[in-house]
Amino acid sequence: MHLKIRYTLIAGLLVSLFLSACSNKKEASLESGGVASSNNSSSAGESIENESNAVPADITAAGSKVLLVKGFNLYSWELNAAEVLEAENIDPNQMYFTPDNEYLLYSIRSEEDRRQILDIEMMHVASGVKTHLTRVEGRFARPAPNWWLHNADMERGWFVVGLWTGRQDSILVKSDGSQRFDLGTTNNLQPIWLADDTLLGIEYDWDQLAQLNELSRVWRFDPAVGTLQVMDDLDVTQYQDNWSGLMAALEGQGIQFAEPPLDPNSEGFFPDGLETTPVDGNWSDICNVWAVRQHSGETTTTIYESGDVAQITGVIPLSDGSYLVGERTYTNCDIDLPTANLRRVVPDGDALLLTDTLDPGVDGFGFGAGWNLSVSPDSRYLLWIGGGILTGESTLNLTDLTTNTTTVLRQEAFDIVRDGSVGEAARYKRVHWITS
Repeated sequence: MHLKIRYTLIAGLLVSLFLSACSNKKEASLESGGVASSNNSSSAGESIENESNAVPADITAAGSKVLLVKGFNLYSWELNAAEVLEAENIDPNQMYFTPDNEYLLYSIRSEEDRRQILDIEMMHVASGVKTHLTRVEGRFARPAPNWWLHNADMERGWFVVGLWTGRQDSILVKSDGSQRFDLGTTNNLQPIWLADDTLLGIEYDWDQLAQLNELSRVWRFDPAVGTLQVMDDLDVTQYQDNWSGLMAALEGQGIQFAEPPLDPNSEGFFPDGLETTPVDGNWSDICNVWAVRQHSGETTTTIYESGDVAQITGVIPLSDGSYLVGERTYTNCDIDLPTANLRRVVPDGDALLLTDTLDPGVDGFGFGAGWNLSVSPDSRYLLWIGGGILTGESTLNLTDLTTNTTTVLRQEAFDIVRDGSVGEAARYKRVHWITS
C-alpha cells in the first residue's frame, strides 16, 4: 500500500520559482497526433498574454465567490466586492474540503506558555457559519498530513483528524463539536466506516529505507461507548500485499462494511481515474520522465508524458475533455533553480503551456493540495497564484480558458528576504472557487 505515503514524502520538497512570463507570442494550437508530450521548452506552447486588472463583467454579474488565503489569513471574496476576513493565523497547508465541497476544515495556531495550541474549526462554505470542533495543546501540536474526510463522515457526523504532538496520533471528533475521542498513536491510518456505525482502523508501519508499507494493526472503535478493540486474533502478516484477502478475512469475522472499501492501490483510489507517476518508478529523481495515466475498467491509457520533471503535481479534467497539468521542474536539473509550469493537455494532442510562472510555494505541496489554482464551475475561467518567494512578488491571476488570456487581479510586492520570513505574510497561498 504505497500511494498515500508517496504524497507525504514528496511534501518535504521545498520549492519556489523565478521565471518571467513570455508575452506577445504566437498562440499555439491544440492538434491531434499521438500521446501528448512536453520537453518543457517554450516551443511546446506559449505563455498567456497579460491584460488589464479589471474583472470580466460576466463574472462579477454572476457574483462569483472564492476562498482566498493571503499570508496566514483566510478570506471569502465576491469578485466584485471587498474580501471578508474569515479566520486568522491559520495553517495554509492543512485545509480540507468535505467531498461535496460544502464544508471546509482548517486549523488555527496560537501559543501559550510556550505550548502550541491548535484549534480545529469547520466552516460551512456557503454561509460562512463556523463550528469549533476541538483544541489540541502540546509542544509540537500541528495537524498530521492526512485528515480523513469521506461522504460517510458527514452522514455519521464524525471526522477522523490526524495530529502530530511529538508522535502521530488520531482523534475522532463530532461534526458539531460536542464530542471527541482520542484514538492514540496511529501509524498511517486508513479508517473505514462499518454498517453498524463503528469505525475500522487499518494501520501501516512505514519503512522509509525500503519504501514499503507494512500492515501492522487492525482495530475497531465504537463511538457509542467510546471503546477501541484491537483485533489480535487476526494474523495481519499474511495480508501485506493482499487487500482483497484482508477484506475477505474481516468479513469472515462478521465485519460488514458500510460501503465497499477501496484498495489504496486500485484504480478507484485515483481521483477521476487519473494517476500521476514517474515512468521508471523513481520518485526522488528531480529530472525524470513523468506520465499521466487514465484508468478505466481494465484499461490504462497514457495521456501525457513530460521529461526533465521533478513531479507532475496535479491533474484537473475540464469539461471539453482536456486536462490542466501542473509540473514542478528544476532548470538544468539544478535544485537551486525551481520552477512550476501549468499546461493544458489534449489527449492524443498537444500540451499548451499556459504559464511558467505558477507559484508552487515553499510551505507545502502547492498544486498537489489543489489550492494554488482553481477552475470555475463552468470550466471557462481559471484562478491561479503566480510569482513566488524568489521573485519578490505574489500575483492572483484570472485566465479565460476560451481565449487563453490572463488578467492580473491582485499583485503584492515584498522583500525577497525580510527577517527570515521571505514574504510569507504578503504571499497569496491558496485559492478555491466556491461551487454554488
